[in-house]
Amino acid sequence: MLLPSIHFVLKAEQFFRRRGLDHDLVPVPRKISTACGMALAFHCSDLAVVKQVLAEAGLPMPRLFRLDEHGDFHPLA
Repeated sequence: MLLPSIHFVLKAEQFFRRRGLDHDLVPVPRKISTACGMALAFHCSDLAVVKQVLAEAGLPMPRLFRLDEHGDFHPLA
């Protein structure tokens, strides 16, 4: 999950922690962006809850990607 700034990433992480969502704060993978920064990784099975948490927190909708078994990223709608 990519958000527009580290401020939003850290705020989202705070809300994820409060809700007990399993996640990792990771460097932005070069395969999806050349920008430096951090991203949040979470299980695809939690996507609906993640979207709900972001909406409740008033955060912008992130760019979402799914990592496949070959290490390739695919954008999610």
